[in-house]
Amino acid sequence: MKEKLEPLAQRTLIIGDVHGCYEELCRLLELTDYTPGRDRLIFVGDLVNKGPKVVETLMLVRKLGAESVIGNHELALLRQARKSRSRVVGNADADEWIEALDRQDPSWRSWLESWPRFLEITVPDESGLRPYRVVHAGVAPGMACAETPERVLTEIRTWDGSGECLYRPEDPPWFEVYEGEITVLFGHWARRGLVWRSNAIGVDTGCVYGGSLTALVLPERRLFQVAAQAMYRRPGTKTF
Repeated sequence: MKEKLEPLAQRTLIIGDVHGCYEELCRLLELTDYTPGRDRLIFVGDLVNKGPKVVETLMLVRKLGAESVIGNHELALLRQARKSRSRVVGNADADEWIEALDRQDPSWRSWLESWPRFLEITVPDESGLRPYRVVHAGVAPGMACAETPERVLTEIRTWDGSGECLYRPEDPPWFEVYEGEITVLFGHWARRGLVWRSNAIGVDTGCVYGGSLTALVLPERRLFQVAAQAMYRRPGTKTF
């Protein structure tokens, strides 16, 4: 029997990388008892690419009036859209999504382009207003987000001290170096899975790879997860 949730005011839901896993997203919203107008819904980016229902996912997120920071795969889709306009040979899957999005909502490009690189939010809890920072991949330790290159915010995994190399096995994960007091909420690193630290929470649990789709509900910091219906993409395979 599904657990009955008591209605809560001012909840904020943070959802990990969806990657077109539309069915799992719908189930997760039901599981969390998400209610538009009551709850704030925020995605950590990478709603597109790899999964089975990219267009449906984007259209649902827009219909719900949800918020999202931009991820590296949204940036890639926008680059592909510019190639398609110039009639440059592109990626078959991406071109199909672009054509479908153009038919359903011609303003989708400007909508994606309006997504911020990061969000600063405050969530009321028993101690007052608690600040959080939402970003796709992570932050550069010791650097203000407003001064951080987009590439770092959307691709970082490890920290080399300068941001030149963002994923090198011999370097520590950025969140092990980050000493900021504001808790960073992020996705992007499916292989790493759930990250739970006092000042950094990672919610990409690899749904598109056969893992699960995760929602973090604030202020109580409660996790909800829905298992993937299938392995839609093998880890390590590239699309565009």
